[in-house]
Amino acid sequence: MEARRLAVIFSHICPPGSGFAPARLAPVSVSGCASGVGNPKGECVFCKIIRGESPAFKLYEDDACLCILDTNPLSRGHSLIIPKSHFSSLETTPPSVIAAMCSKVPFISSAIMKATGSDSFNLLVNNGAAAGQVIFHTHIHIIPRKARDCLWASESLRRQSLKLDREASRLAECVREQLSSENCKVREGEGSSLVRNYDWARVEEDCRRAIQLDNSSVKGHYMLGLALLERKEYAEGIKELEKALDLGRGANPKGYMVEEIWQELAKAKYMEWENASTKRSWDLQSLKEACETALKQKHLLDDSEIDRFNDEGSTEIEQLKVLERVFQIAGDADIPQEVPDYLCCKITLDIFRDPVITPSGLTYERSVIMEHLRKVGTFDPITREPLDEHQLVPNLAIKEAVQAFLDKHGWAYRTD
Repeated sequence: MEARRLAVIFSHICPPGSGFAPARLAPVSVSGCASGVGNPKGECVFCKIIRGESPAFKLYEDDACLCILDTNPLSRGHSLIIPKSHFSSLETTPPSVIAAMCSKVPFISSAIMKATGSDSFNLLVNNGAAAGQVIFHTHIHIIPRKARDCLWASESLRRQSLKLDREASRLAECVREQLSSENCKVREGEGSSLVRNYDWARVEEDCRRAIQLDNSSVKGHYMLGLALLERKEYAEGIKELEKALDLGRGANPKGYMVEEIWQELAKAKYMEWENASTKRSWDLQSLKEACETALKQKHLLDDSEIDRFNDEGSTEIEQLKVLERVFQIAGDADIPQEVPDYLCCKITLDIFRDPVITPSGLTYERSVIMEHLRKVGTFDPITREPLDEHQLVPNLAIKEAVQAFLDKHGWAYRTD
């Protein structure tokens, strides 16, 4: 029966005429794992299978990985995708190896589902002893599923909603900090000469001295702003970046520094909004729960009070719905939406940063229209009327409208 099951699965992965033939307990070809790299004692079960020293029902194999039937299956067709090089955990496995393993999942899982008559599957990685990892050689489980098979006990349990409280906020912030830290390490490891590699304490000291000598130094204010942001002094950092942006637009509005400063300022502003939005969400959720509790308690009063309360034309359910709508409206400001067209450049469709108006009354992003005039021709891209650079005038009204919109909707600073 086992051999027949293997033959059916194999027939989907390697159809007749492909030149491959299944074999019961087929040995796997020797690979990089045969050298014992990363596994000096050679005790790993998977390494022995890869070296051909232990039997296994092989379903698929290439230069990077192989797929075998699990010897203790949770369901019929339960299989494992294993890299041919030994890595004890997912975090020690190179991204290229993980990518090679994952790229085979759609192909192999489709064949397994057809062979087993399943319509679903779980993709599982047990990483670490506490998570149930038994063989410390990275591998991915493909577990075929059928309706109502009740494989996991947890599927019958009811999940609890995430509470938008301080604990959740602290957890999210902690994870973001760890991701930022890990990202910097990765980028430094790749030999990148990013600004993250600076000695920021020294940068701050040097910038303050430079600004004392020349308060109009664009780079001085810019680098000082970055240094302050690294210390999580967002308000002061943003202030310095805004100063650098104003100075940059005045000195050389089409220079590369202006765009670079804007990008950093937008990221800082978005992060500031995200932190504030998380806190507001928590405050609103806490207040909502308190109001709902108070409203329900009020309806548990004695009959006379309840009758009097209902005489005012409201039931408990109706009042809870009204309360829900009130808090929904209160949270709408933090929900991203479409930026109004009049605040966006007609060429890039992005929100204005430095809008300028032409004699024909049309408004464009300064850097974009100037590039058009320089590379395409001296004419308005929409009206086709003659246009020179000196005819561009800052559109202060739109600029103020954009700033007012950004002040109210910080999510619009997102640049990706």
